[in-house]
Amino acid sequence: TWVVFFLLGILILIFSSYNAVYIPALNPTHPDQGWAWLTTDSEIIDYIKFNFRVQGLWQFAYGLFVIATVVGGFRQGERWAWIGLCSVPSVLVLMALMMPWTAPVLIIPIAAAVAALVVSLGQLNTKIRKETG
Repeated sequence: TWVVFFLLGILILIFSSYNAVYIPALNPTHPDQGWAWLTTDSEIIDYIKFNFRVQGLWQFAYGLFVIATVVGGFRQGERWAWIGLCSVPSVLVLMALMMPWTAPVLIIPIAAAVAALVVSLGQLNTKIRKETG
């Protein structure tokens, strides 16, 4: 199950670069990709770009957190790491709610994260039972 979370961390890192770099670089007046339909005010456009950059940086930091947790403790069966990774489905749902156009793409990663948590909980409980005798 650690591979699922590791891949989700990589996916979050890729997604973060899309938000931090690609979206702010779009031409706001482009009819399909821009947001000229929303506003032509340059200050608001700058705010939208800034907002996407900040979201991208936050997502990048979260992706690093997921990868570090998987490598650092989850593979060894540490309970704290499992608890930390419980946030992954919630964060992915929040991403889908904040950016509704990503919801269809995020359904599979959300389901994979929930499934990995359920499977790994059984493994964690087995490890705890062995340790406590």
